[in-house]
Amino acid sequence: MLAWDVETGGLDARKSLLTVATTYSPEHQMIYQFAILSPEGKLIKAPDFDVKKEAFMKELDDAPILAGFNTIGFDLKFITIAFNIPPERVMKWVIKSLDIFETCKQVCGRTFGLNLVLDLNGLTSKSGSGMHAVEQAFAGEFEALGDYCMDDSRLTYLISTRKRIALPEGWKWRK
Repeated sequence: MLAWDVETGGLDARKSLLTVATTYSPEHQMIYQFAILSPEGKLIKAPDFDVKKEAFMKELDDAPILAGFNTIGFDLKFITIAFNIPPERVMKWVIKSLDIFETCKQVCGRTFGLNLVLDLNGLTSKSGSGMHAVEQAFAGEFEALGDYCMDDSRLTYLISTRKRIALPEGWKWRK
């Protein structure tokens, strides 16, 4: 199983860049930095963007199972646009995905944040938030951003490999 996550410069893939992506398994951890900060303070593609893009997508191709949290609803849609990926390739990733967020959304009609499910299952909380990740990118703090993204991938791996997962009930659900 390979857990993965991406960070972006905003929520709209047509206007925002993919900044960082990570892949995690106990045997292998990789951080891909796709953006840099220009002297004018704008996010631009990293010089080795295409090489890193291909390496990242190969990891997704080669993984037997892809674990993520909201990767089907957000991350895959974002990278499909950002990387101009054919739908057939994306569908192969969807088919082998274990996405707790998407599963609960489809089966129960409810969603929740990763921190809530981590807390309910006795795991440590995330080290930041998506909004903080955007701020890190625009501040040029790519090493810290990569560490945050890797932490999300690691935590997603840990919760995804559990035999049983406690899910939120009652008011803790988010519609």
